[in-house]
Amino acid sequence: MATTAGAARRRPRGRHRRTLHLVDVENLVGDPRAATAAIRATLDAYRRAIRVEPDDLVVLAANPCVALDVGLAWPGALLRTARGPDGADLALLGDLRDLTALGGGPSGERFDRVAIGGGDHIYAPAVRRLTADGTPVVVVSRPESLAFVLRRAASQVIDLDAGGTAVPATVSRSVAFVVCESGPDR
Repeated sequence: MATTAGAARRRPRGRHRRTLHLVDVENLVGDPRAATAAIRATLDAYRRAIRVEPDDLVVLAANPCVALDVGLAWPGALLRTARGPDGADLALLGDLRDLTALGGGPSGERFDRVAIGGGDHIYAPAVRRLTADGTPVVVVSRPESLAFVLRRAASQVIDLDAGGTAVPATVSRSVAFVVCESGPDR
């Protein structure tokens, strides 16, 4: 029986979809020098917002100043440390390029979807490429830090509100306006 290359890579229905999770911790927390409690709360919120299975691969990136706290907050995850304004982004993009190329397709046999924890615009070209090749990409981000171009490129967006609670995205991929209220009453 002949099959196409794409069909041969697909998992049978009913089986878990393996996910590559790439998490820019500082972007998700909103502070490059976040306290331990904030890091733990944010990573817990991420895990509540998107299902993380035992066979998923989780890669966390942060600056070296908070690396210990990040590593302790998610045992078993790969930890990348990088300095500079785009250090974590570039480290995660390198992993995305390397890990999705190993299986022979956009995400190969290794991953059925990609999840990005963070909202920087730098991920948008890679997300567009993956979605165009048929790999779903979920972005988990705080609404105020999610770049419009990344929101549009993603297959799905999950917004984390200021309290760290997961809420479903309420806007379509075509138009997105985020209004954030601030002040003592909030």
